[in-house]
Order: sequence, then structure tokens, then C-alpha cells
Amino acid sequence: MEWLAGESDAAIRVALRAAEVEGFGGLAALRGKRAIEATAHEIPETLWKVREAWLRLGALLELLTGSSLPSYFTANLEVGTVAQESMAIASLGMLYHHIHTLRNPTRPAILRERLEQAVELFPENTIILGMFLEMQQGQRFWGGVRKLGDISISGDPTQAKGVIRLAVEVWLGGWERGQWLWEVERIRNSLIASLESERWVSTILMQRTWFNE
Repeated sequence: MEWLAGESDAAIRVALRAAEVEGFGGLAALRGKRAIEATAHEIPETLWKVREAWLRLGALLELLTGSSLPSYFTANLEVGTVAQESMAIASLGMLYHHIHTLRNPTRPAILRERLEQAVELFPENTIILGMFLEMQQGQRFWGGVRKLGDISISGDPTQAKGVIRLAVEVWLGGWERGQWLWEVERIRNSLIASLESERWVSTILMQRTWFNE
């Protein structure tokens, strides 16, 4: 919370306190990074969510005290387990806030490229999809985004539209209001029907997609 509020020094102090490191400055930050990294590697794989939290804390400390992006934000995304998907969301979310929310001087293309990869690796994840669409808005790569609404995310155009594809259509409808106005009610009804058969959908995405009403 301190980080998102723009209180970088307060965020650093919280991270150092969690690492049980006293003081403030370059040496304290270095000791804190080492302590957090050691703690994260000692946590068993069964507690992967706890490990993720420590890795995020270490990445935040490195981000606030270093001169370049931590490897946490640049390492290759891996797919295969729930833990890997959760880690991808965590790293992308922090990078999104660093670039988009806090407007730090980091090239937005870095995040867009990683989100393009992530949306292919995790096509059913609405949180990643929401960040992807938000970062693509206003860019010249409209064809790639528009294609998401033309075919099913699974790659099979014969499959019935699910929440993911319908959410994309709703999002696109908000951008192309003049061209899509006549489809608003159709998409709304289809989305409501799909939601009745789906377990959940990202509230982050839905808050952005309900036609800005």
C-alpha cells in the first residue's frame, strides 16, 4: 500500500523490517535482499503462495533501491502449474503498477510484450487479459487485439462463446462505441448467460468492461 501511495521510503522500511534488518540505506537494502532471498528459498514447494509473497517483497525492495528492473519482472514466464500462473500474475501485476499506475520512466513496451506472451500462455486468465487489453488501448497493434474478439480464445471457432471471449467483445465495444452500439444488448445478454455457467470472472476485468456504466 505504501508503494502504490508513492511512499517509497516507507515501503523500503516495511521490507527491511520484514527481513529483520536494521538501518536504512544501501548496505541495509543489500542485507535485506539477501535475507529475503534466503527465506524464500527455504520455503517448501507446498507453500508456494508463501514463497511467492517473499519473492514479491524482495522484488519490490530491489525495484525501489536498484537502478534497473529486477529479474522478477524480466524472467521468462513459465506455464504448467497453478503456482507458475500465480507467479506470472504477481510479476505482471507489479510491473503494471510500476509502469501504468505509478507512471515510472520505464518503457511501456516492456510490459506490453510480456502481456502479449502471457495472454497466449494463460488464455483463460481474465486478470492477465484485462491488463493486456488496457495496455493495448490506443496502440497501433489493433489487429492483434481485434482478433481476440473474432475467434474463440481456445483457437476453435466452432466452440460456443465463453466468458473470456465475450468479455473481450464487451471491452472492444467500449472502444468502438459508434460501430458496436447496436451489439451492446446482444453482448450483454450473452455475457449474462455465460456467467451463469462459469465459476468466476475477474472483478478487475468486469469493472472495466461493463460498458463504462
